[in-house]
Amino acid sequence: MMLKAERRHQLGIASASVVALLAIGIGAGPGMISEAMTTLWTLPIAVLLARWWGTRVLTTHGSLRSAVAGLLEAERVADHWARHDQITGLPNRIVAADTLAHLLDGVDSGSAIVVSTVRLSRLDELRSTEGTPSVDHFLRVVAEHLQYAREVENVVARLGEGTFAVFTTITQESADRLSGQLIVEQAVRHMRRTANFPAQIGVAVGIATSDGRSSAAELLQKAEMAVNAAEHSKLLVEFYRPELRDEVIKRARTGSLLRSAIDNNEFEVHYQPVVDTGSLRRIGVEGLVRWRHQGILHQPLEWIPLAEQQGLMREIGLIVLRTAVRDYPRLQCPIAVNVSPSQFTDGHFVDEVLGVLRDVPAGEILLEITEGTITSNQRQARIALDVLRSHGIRIALDDFGTEYSSLSRLVSLPFDVLKIDRSFIANILTPQGNAIATAIQAMAHAIGKSTVAEGVETEEQLRAVQRIGFDRIQGFYTGRPETLSDLLASASDPATVTVIVDEQSGGINS
Repeated sequence: MMLKAERRHQLGIASASVVALLAIGIGAGPGMISEAMTTLWTLPIAVLLARWWGTRVLTTHGSLRSAVAGLLEAERVADHWARHDQITGLPNRIVAADTLAHLLDGVDSGSAIVVSTVRLSRLDELRSTEGTPSVDHFLRVVAEHLQYAREVENVVARLGEGTFAVFTTITQESADRLSGQLIVEQAVRHMRRTANFPAQIGVAVGIATSDGRSSAAELLQKAEMAVNAAEHSKLLVEFYRPELRDEVIKRARTGSLLRSAIDNNEFEVHYQPVVDTGSLRRIGVEGLVRWRHQGILHQPLEWIPLAEQQGLMREIGLIVLRTAVRDYPRLQCPIAVNVSPSQFTDGHFVDEVLGVLRDVPAGEILLEITEGTITSNQRQARIALDVLRSHGIRIALDDFGTEYSSLSRLVSLPFDVLKIDRSFIANILTPQGNAIATAIQAMAHAIGKSTVAEGVETEEQLRAVQRIGFDRIQGFYTGRPETLSDLLASASDPATVTVIVDEQSGGINS
């Protein structure tokens, strides 16, 4: 390459020299020899000018070539990153449909394509505590696991911040739904074991299988509808089914109504008794939010997950808290109020709570916070809870046993009351279930915490809870959630809970 450049340099100088000599020769026509001879002194100048000009030509030529090459490389790089995710290197949403279309075109009659949409939630919480580099590293690890899950090389694309699409070819002989579920579930479980999977990150998976009729865009849309349903129902995996379209339309309508429900004062608080285990007298209540729209009372599972997704639970939580403060003089007993994850992680949470509760006697309002909400950011949670407890506000660890439970962790968590999840009470009549409930109760008492058994629905469960020694009971057996007026009217003595057992069903009317 250097030899060629030198050769071009020499040719440029020679050409320029010839041009200069020709110019002299043209000026030395017949009868003008003497004048020509007098111009020979210009030859050295011509040679110097020729050398400078040749060098300039070569330099400019090389620069242009370099510039063109640079532009072509920049264009290639820009085109690549326009089609790929810059963090994971995976194809992005722009090319996902093209990739899937290519796979669908090549699939034979004995095979099918499974599209799995994997969505990671609460990445913003992880970014705020661990920083963006940690989140980027985590996403790269997730991408690698999805590509090689279950020893099958999948085609993976990143559709958005925490959403991945996995395309897997399977045979029709295998169970389509089961095969797709195993591939993704095994990948998720393996990630949780080996990828330092952050405890606060949620995972939802939506699966759709090619049917020979759906286009790539339609198949992707079906998988995304399924993952939305999985998030809403809090299941790990949801499969596409035709009814999901109707559910999507219903959720969209519900979401629109929720946004106006706050302004229209459509939320109300119902109170469920919390009773002493021995005397069965009411010693407190839990305030539970209900939504009444056009006279219809909507079940919490129909709308609370959607309100959480839309960021409405902070305002709704404050409505419940203010209502509890308003009703406290009539109830004259401690009131427990649930705190949603988004409400607790809001930067104004502590100040807002202290402001609302400033006129209520210390200890009369109990904040119920799930174990997962506290452990997702234990350092920040400890600071907030320590401030609240320093003002006399008691904390209940709600739904214990449903997320990342560890009995040894109980010692370090800042709380006052442990509420064992209803799933343990449902199994309390079995030897294993009874042993687990007994162990939790003993550990809680050993570290000075009081206990509440949630979900007591039968007399047999009540007797088992009493034998184990739980301090309080909450469930349909001792009282369903009621409006304030109905609760106060249910007994002449507001502290008395009346239990009437239906002998045939084991249910209650109270």
